[in-house]
Amino acid sequence: MTENESFTLMGFLRQLIQTRINYKDALAEKKINEAFSTQPNASYLLVQRAIFLEMELEKTKKSLTELQSQYQVTPTTTNSEHFLNESINNWGKNLENRESTINVNTIVRKKKYLSIEDKGLKFLIKNSKIIWALVLALWVIVYFNKQQ
Repeated sequence: MTENESFTLMGFLRQLIQTRINYKDALAEKKINEAFSTQPNASYLLVQRAIFLEMELEKTKKSLTELQSQYQVTPTTTNSEHFLNESINNWGKNLENRESTINVNTIVRKKKYLSIEDKGLKFLIKNSKIIWALVLALWVIVYFNKQQ
């Protein structure tokens, strides 16, 4: 890997880590997970392809901007709740800091798709009394076993 490739990869991965989504299509997620379970190199291949396509997209955007300014064309956008939607423009942006701009339906949907960390924290909070009781019981068992 060249130094330039390493820099590009690290930038892409940084954006991947900090990107949050507003909407996740359950059927698309299922199909993606099935494909990932079939192809062991899927994450590597997708990152490689995405970086290549991103570089090509930047070239194309420059050309498109030149053509739009030359012909005075205004780009159009649509906002919908589909797998391929406008939220792709949020790539590399952490949306958790912008809660106030997200509508109520999005917040409800967001709660359906908790991260593993959020699920773990929710479990610990919900079961904290039982967990502490088990910790205390284990401590007592260890203490009395050392005494004998």
